[in-house]
Amino acid sequence: MRGLGSRRVGGGTRWWWRSAVTIAGGTLCGLLTACGPATEFELAFGPSDVEYAEFYTYLYANHPREVTYTMVADRQEITEWVGFFTDIPVKPSDVTAEEAAGLDADGIRFHLRDGTTYEVTSIFAGPGYHYLVWPDGTVMKTQYGVPSGFDGEAVNTAERPKALLP
Repeated sequence: MRGLGSRRVGGGTRWWWRSAVTIAGGTLCGLLTACGPATEFELAFGPSDVEYAEFYTYLYANHPREVTYTMVADRQEITEWVGFFTDIPVKPSDVTAEEAAGLDADGIRFHLRDGTTYEVTSIFAGPGYHYLVWPDGTVMKTQYGVPSGFDGEAVNTAERPKALLP
């Protein structure tokens, strides 16, 4: 028995089937390559290194009007949040403050047991569009992530991790 597309009908379909597969495969590879290669991002620490984490939740703006604060010390929650940042595919992003304005943002400050802190701001633009911003100005995009959903107490906006977009 021959496989699909290997039967000769009228001038043969084998060439047509192979051409269609080649064109479809080439198109898919071209689209994936055009998007650029993803790299994996991982925190330089594990859940056991984190004493507690602070979440500053707001609608993104370089100078937000309102920010709420929530502290997380629960070991299971910390493990889940550190896990979120483990082995996620990321690509460089050139998102601007104008494009991100009004999107849900979480400034996350991990307090490590050795006394150091690590900050990252997560901006949720919708399914498949999530930005990670570091205080040094590095911005990456990923398909993974959701807003924290924390509804904490109001704090001074200057307390949040800095995430300034151009």
